[in-house]
Amino acid sequence: MQKKLAFPVSKSLDQFKSLYGSISGASKPLSSRPSVDTVSSGSFANLKLTAEKLVKEQASAKTDLENANAKLKKSQACVRALEEKLQNALNENAKLQVKQKEDEKLWKGLESKFSSTKTLCDQLTETLQNLAGLVQDAEKDKETLENKLSASSKTLDSLSKQMDGLSLKLDSAQEAIRTRNIWLSLL
Repeated sequence: MQKKLAFPVSKSLDQFKSLYGSISGASKPLSSRPSVDTVSSGSFANLKLTAEKLVKEQASAKTDLENANAKLKKSQACVRALEEKLQNALNENAKLQVKQKEDEKLWKGLESKFSSTKTLCDQLTETLQNLAGLVQDAEKDKETLENKLSASSKTLDSLSKQMDGLSLKLDSAQEAIRTRNIWLSLL
């Protein structure tokens, strides 16, 4: 920016020097030189125009410089705001990385618990299958025992009937013996 701002001034200065050089007339022969008054008034007018031009260019350069400074301040404010946003984003990213690591630890813990739970479930399934086999065996044994009990009950009923029959025969035989004893004693 400084080069651009300096350029119009140096250009004007170059114009001024060339104008001054042409006014001084060092290279012109004496016969072609205008009078001193003419040169002085022309030189003064040219100097005045050049000075006004320089003042305008300086004012323009000052305005450009002020505008550039204002833009620079705005840009610096934007840079600071962006740096702050970047820092906030970096801080947030760091927090998220910490949270991600914590979540990974939790996930590994959950995977471990899931693996343990799966192993336990497999063991429980195996135990339940074994128990189901034992229950089936017990039901078969129960059925066998019920059949044996039923057969034993029938046998007991049969024995009870035989005992009742034998008891009746015994009673009848005892009665017959008594009766015979009575008859024998009467004879």
